[in-house]
Amino acid sequence: MNNNNIFLIDANAFLTPSKEYYRFSVAPSYWKQINDIAQKGCIKTIDKINKEVCPRDKESDKDDIQLWFENDFKGDVLSTNKQEIVNEYQNIINHLYINEKYSEKAVYRMGWQRRHSRPLIDSDSKSLRLHGYFF
Repeated sequence: MNNNNIFLIDANAFLTPSKEYYRFSVAPSYWKQINDIAQKGCIKTIDKINKEVCPRDKESDKDDIQLWFENDFKGDVLSTNKQEIVNEYQNIINHLYINEKYSEKAVYRMGWQRRHSRPLIDSDSKSLRLHGYFF
């Protein structure tokens, strides 16, 4: 992995492996490696995923991924309570809307209206890059 890349990951990047492929009881080294990479600043996430990854209040109801995320995750959790973030997220949604790979129905299901925006990726790119983060 190129240490100059920063990957902004969503809740499913935590939830799916923890429930299907890399359960904590089977692959603790996977979660250690995620933390090692996150600690180097290469993996970050946003505060909005807390509702998905950490939905339970009662300690005895918490699953392994919630306990790990709350107590052990070493990556940065970026605040989305900034107008700059909201504006850029809107640009991402706009990109999805104008990109032929995504149906209009799927974008509208997310609750966004069409707005014009500048392209966020070029035709050579395989992923969306925004402010140094890959999506």
